[in-house]
Amino acid sequence: MKRYGLAVELLRPEEISWGNGSCPDYAFVMCEHRSAIEGLRRWEEEGAMVINSARSVLNTYRENMVTLLSGTSVPFPRSVVVPTEPGGGGEAAWKELGADPVWVKRGDVHCVEPGDVVYASSSEAMAEALEAMAGRGITSAVVQRHIEGDLIKFYGVGAAEGIEWFHWFYHREQALKKYPFDVEELRSKAFEAARVLGLEIFGGDAIATEENEFFIIDVNAWPSFALFREEASERISRYLARRFLGR
Repeated sequence: MKRYGLAVELLRPEEISWGNGSCPDYAFVMCEHRSAIEGLRRWEEEGAMVINSARSVLNTYRENMVTLLSGTSVPFPRSVVVPTEPGGGGEAAWKELGADPVWVKRGDVHCVEPGDVVYASSSEAMAEALEAMAGRGITSAVVQRHIEGDLIKFYGVGAAEGIEWFHWFYHREQALKKYPFDVEELRSKAFEAARVLGLEIFGGDAIATEENEFFIIDVNAWPSFALFREEASERISRYLARRFLGR
């Protein structure tokens, strides 16, 4: 960023005194917990340009994402948001999704520790996953229909300012079938999902199926960009400079 005339200070969220005269002119962030999001909101209210915005990061909470992506043209698996408490609707969700294998995913932040995303091949396994989440203080979960196929990961930079960069690759740890799919359509739908959520820098996961279709199963703010960090960092810095400085 220095090449664009921007001084950069790297801080962890816990090092920031939110709302205590610390508001910068610009910020690009990698945090998704509510306390940090509230701090980012205060920065935005004070005039800072934040990428990704506090609202967009909150939109990636799974319980919000399911609602926002439903009714769009983004191919998204059937998903139901349920309370994790016993009798909270898990059994009804199982029946609504066709009594097939499902994924039980914590309803707020993305996977941060074991048990946040659990495969369940039966209603009993689903109930156990929900109970375990409830025991950890997680109040809601998304029950999502399992899609069989090749797991794809993707990264994107850009949105309202145009598509700057897109890259996809197969997740390593799988028995790869290499089912064909339309790469340009994946790119288009990934950016559509990002626009709906308000993201400018993002990553996600998709499944390519035997029927030559794909489903986007997750979208998140600020992924690791593993394997492509050098290329991604160049694209991100160029995009941020244009957004921050208007050039």
